[in-house]
Amino acid sequence: MKFGLGQPIRRKEDARFLRGEGQYLDDLSQPSDLSAYIFRSPVGHGRIATLDVTEARAAPGVKLVWTHADIADRLNPLTNDFPMESTGADPVKPVTMPHLASDAVRFAGQPVAFIVAESLAQARDAAELIEFDVDDAPVVIDGAAALEEGAPELHEEAPGNLAYTWAIGDKDATDAAFASAPRTVSVEVINQRVVVASMEPRACRAEWLAGESRWSIFAGTQGSHNLRGKLARQLGVEPAMIRV
Repeated sequence: MKFGLGQPIRRKEDARFLRGEGQYLDDLSQPSDLSAYIFRSPVGHGRIATLDVTEARAAPGVKLVWTHADIADRLNPLTNDFPMESTGADPVKPVTMPHLASDAVRFAGQPVAFIVAESLAQARDAAELIEFDVDDAPVVIDGAAALEEGAPELHEEAPGNLAYTWAIGDKDATDAAFASAPRTVSVEVINQRVVVASMEPRACRAEWLAGESRWSIFAGTQGSHNLRGKLARQLGVEPAMIRV
């Protein structure tokens, strides 16, 4: 049986990595490539009081420094692409996120400025020249506490920090089963942060193919078609203009 339950699946990728023949993004780089570095928020929540990238733009080797003001009319905002339907009284909240923080930051590490330079070291050096100050706002880091009355709110579109209510199964039958059970037990479960830990960090290499009038993108991804579709939506172009 092909791919039967419990059947070991022979790995195909080991040989090239054990022999040092595997390729990572740095192996695909060309001498003419530029490097990008993202300046991120050091705080979790607050209004942006100061964001001055003047000195960063004048730093050696820097080709461009973008903030939200530079890309607001270039890229579509990030939206919730999960095919969810709310089972509550209200529909799924239309929360969007800018690619670069606009008026506020809403999590530690949120991208604030995008720097492109001749080398990664130059881009990092330029990031050190950015003047950035935030008027701190209250934060909450516990999911249950975020739903309590009076908790700091992240998005105006989602009052109470509730994006949607979702359920699965037969509610009436479930309620009846609990009501008739001789004993019930409840437990709080914290969902750990399970993540794929790749050998290289998340990165991509993008190139404009002038002869084909489309982009060619190499990225570590489990879904090339899905990534192509999302990039096309953000750029406002047809998927055929992007090869992943």
